[in-house]
Amino acid sequence: MDQLQPRSSVVESSGPGTDPLANFDLIVAVVEKAAVDRLDTTDLRTLVATLTSDPSRFRASNGRVMLTFTGYEADPREVYEIPEVRAFAQALDRDCPHLLWFLDGVSVGVFARCICDVTAIRGTDPVVFTRIDSDTGNQFVLDRAFRILECSMKYASGRLDIPSEIKRLIGALGGHIEESPPRPRD
Repeated sequence: MDQLQPRSSVVESSGPGTDPLANFDLIVAVVEKAAVDRLDTTDLRTLVATLTSDPSRFRASNGRVMLTFTGYEADPREVYEIPEVRAFAQALDRDCPHLLWFLDGVSVGVFARCICDVTAIRGTDPVVFTRIDSDTGNQFVLDRAFRILECSMKYASGRLDIPSEIKRLIGALGGHIEESPPRPRD
């Protein structure tokens, strides 16, 4: 699988009329500890600006960004348990309100755990069970659902499958939505 880190090469073209991101299945957004410590979201803001610069690129980039943090390999805590990473995620959430649209499922779960109140229960090493507080988790989903609607209107001319996106978001948080049977028409 091809990977791309958000650097200046993101905006370079491989030729006239070609999209340099079209050949990538996954875009790996690597956040270094130094950026976390400075609360510097510049690289990710640049990546999001690039991905929202064209409606077809915007739609095609859904769920293709993997968010990773480096510099914490020796830390026994999960990244969402590290106060500096949680503060960075808060800054990132503020600076890139549409980021969730682009994150892959695992990254959505990690990002949500950085934003929401979480209880971590240590199992047999290296297993960690987490539970997202229902109040902050529900608020997270509700806020992001409105952001997805806003994304749809702003970047994709309203042509997104909103129910599927909300289901993807809830699924990434470990929840599920039960389908209601269709109502009979009068």
